[in-house]
Amino acid sequence: MSTESQGKLDALLAHVSSASNAWLFMRRKQLGLYYVAQHATDAGFVVRVDSLSSNDHVAPRLIRLLREHDCPVLGFYVDHDNMWEVRRIVAAVKSALPTVQVVLGGPQVTAAASHVLSHIPQALCGVIGEGEETFVELLRQLLTGILALSECRGIAFWDGEVVVKTAPRPPIADLDCLSIPRRRELTIENDEDYPASLLTGRGCFGRCAFCVEGHLAAGSGPRIRLHSIERCFQEIDYLIREFHPSYITIMDDTFVTHPPRLREFCTGIVQRYGDTVKWYCEARVDTLFRHQDLLPLMIEAGLIRLQVGGESGCQEVLDAYSKGTTVEELRWLGRETHRLGLLSCYVNFIIGGAFETMETYRMTRDLACELLELAPGCMGVGHSYFTPYPATPIFERPGQYGLEIIDQDAATGFGDAHVFCRTETLSRFDILALGPDFDAHVRHAMERLSESLPDATVDRIFEAAAKWKMQNEWYDVLCRDPLLFSYYESIYEGESLRFDEVRRNGIDTQVPMRLVELRSSKGNQYVIRAPRSQILLLDPLDSMAIELATGKLSFVEIVDTIADRLEGMPHQSVRQMLLDRFAHFDEERVVLWKNQI
Repeated sequence: MSTESQGKLDALLAHVSSASNAWLFMRRKQLGLYYVAQHATDAGFVVRVDSLSSNDHVAPRLIRLLREHDCPVLGFYVDHDNMWEVRRIVAAVKSALPTVQVVLGGPQVTAAASHVLSHIPQALCGVIGEGEETFVELLRQLLTGILALSECRGIAFWDGEVVVKTAPRPPIADLDCLSIPRRRELTIENDEDYPASLLTGRGCFGRCAFCVEGHLAAGSGPRIRLHSIERCFQEIDYLIREFHPSYITIMDDTFVTHPPRLREFCTGIVQRYGDTVKWYCEARVDTLFRHQDLLPLMIEAGLIRLQVGGESGCQEVLDAYSKGTTVEELRWLGRETHRLGLLSCYVNFIIGGAFETMETYRMTRDLACELLELAPGCMGVGHSYFTPYPATPIFERPGQYGLEIIDQDAATGFGDAHVFCRTETLSRFDILALGPDFDAHVRHAMERLSESLPDATVDRIFEAAAKWKMQNEWYDVLCRDPLLFSYYESIYEGESLRFDEVRRNGIDTQVPMRLVELRSSKGNQYVIRAPRSQILLLDPLDSMAIELATGKLSFVEIVDTIADRLEGMPHQSVRQMLLDRFAHFDEERVVLWKNQI
């Protein structure tokens, strides 16, 4: 084993995020690699993690790092999309550094190890399932030079012309035995970009036909293991201390799996952090429906964004997916999130999946728009095209779901943004046309509903974007109004103040500034267009007040100026009238006040 002080690494683990456009450089940190790297570090090895975009010059960078750190082992996280990038990168690295051993892991290897190794034959092996213990055992073999791959559980490798799989490695029963991954220390050439995310458990009890977990669970029952609540809080403490996050992302597939534990978590969050911690999670709507005390507890404990899988507006399709949820439960969620005041809830639907017809699609589209109506400002909806992931029940038996898989390798598109199947009544092109139709209906519904959103709801949406970097689907719609965007940017980025704030602190020396252009009417009065498309015709006093609100004169100076113009009117009366006028300007979001501090 090497020592870090010498600059030598035992292994470098890389995640290459696939980019669908040449100008995208998203470098998403893959949390699983950090858990693997930390476990190897605890075992005495020196392991680092690198996070890259497929648009980066990945192979030259990895070759440089491997040489600089005399590193003999390179690991890759492989998913459904980046397998093609990893294939090219591995070929380039092995050409430049033939002695480097490449180990593959991730969901694509777990689901289809032989398929991945056939595309990346230069790899030594693929890790199936959890990687912590398997990777440590592989490192021990590789660094001692005594290879006995057949004795290492939980891997697949080439044995001559055949890919063989060793005996499966049992999942780690006690997740608390795994150390909290020290993200910053484990990252090679730190770039300070650390999303605050954690896993509080692993596995899923669902049997959804489109998910590999459905395949795994079908033969062995629930495969869920959970960290203790105290261990979860220790990791949250670490994230807060190290990264000061705006809010925390809980990555579990089904965070709400165990209601008693979730209640304990929510109670502990309030007791430990008060209202200072905000968080996101995914959930199953059927669990929330059966345990209706959970959602209010979660919101009280700081939940600001929730995501659920809606999948379809047709109950027969949901049943075919073995989803375990109902359309009525989705409607209940819409009503409940609105009643409880949840900041944001996102529901994703699948287009072009099991037994899809124009009728089932329209049911899905209509349900999506209905959810927007049930919780305007909160409920967001979106779609993905059905993708046949390897080792899922639908992938293995597509005919039973009314599907024909045309592109099993998904080589013709990225992730769930393209169509790889056809149904009995819809061609690939038919399905591809449904996505824009869905988006158009959703956009039209949101634009219509946004016009009548309460001011308090609009305030919360922009506040969430500023405070917690949580820009939900309604934020995107509201930002299309440049005046509204300018108003809130002035508050949160420019630190401007509202009328109530300056009045409480003494308004006389405060300086107002209008945010709108003044236009003239035929009657020589000012007309302004306020945010949210309101056209206001100003009376003479309004016109004088807003004309002087240029960020140059204080309130008392404006009062004096207008009092001089209105000879004979008591100064105190002018002051009160202007207070009323500026209160109205505040309601219309057309004037803010400079922060004088």
